[in-house]
Amino acid sequence: LGPGVEFASGETFFLTRVGREYVAELPKEWEILASLIYDAKWNAYDSFILGIGVGKAFGHGKARQ
Repeated sequence: LGPGVEFASGETFFLTRVGREYVAELPKEWEILASLIYDAKWNAYDSFILGIGVGKAFGHGKARQ
C-alpha cells in the first residue's frame, strides 16, 4: 500500500497502489509467485495487474551454510 507516480508521454499520473504478492518455495531454490495489484490513478483511469512469475535464488544454499 502506498503512493506513486506514473510517467507517460506528455502526462504524469499520481496514484495510490494496493497490492498483494504470494511466493511459494520450490525445490532447488526455485520459487513461483503470484501478485494482484490495484492502481487508483487520481483524475484518470484505474488499473488492475495480475502477475505470475518464476524465480531462482543465486548465492544461497550450501555454500553459505
